[in-house]
Amino acid sequence: MSEALAKKLVTIIISSLPGQENFNARYLLRNRMAVRIKGPVDAVRCIQQLAEDPARMQLIREKVEAVSRPNSSLDIADFVLQNMARRRKSNIHV
Repeated sequence: MSEALAKKLVTIIISSLPGQENFNARYLLRNRMAVRIKGPVDAVRCIQQLAEDPARMQLIREKVEAVSRPNSSLDIADFVLQNMARRRKSNIHV
């Protein structure tokens, strides 16, 4: 799901894996940034409904864009590297 957020896609959720994926799914659904369907049979109907409602699609995309952090992995890696460099300069070892 984080990949879909990074790409600012509307997510249709059938099920989610326990743990982080389940947490992400609940967050997206609670904030109306995703749509839940009961199974694959509902996918066509759901896609048709979304395609026929451009205002809803736009609202979902705007909400997703507000929380999307496509560079979050790079930001975290940069943060870690900067902290490692600071620790080395001050001779603090972890």
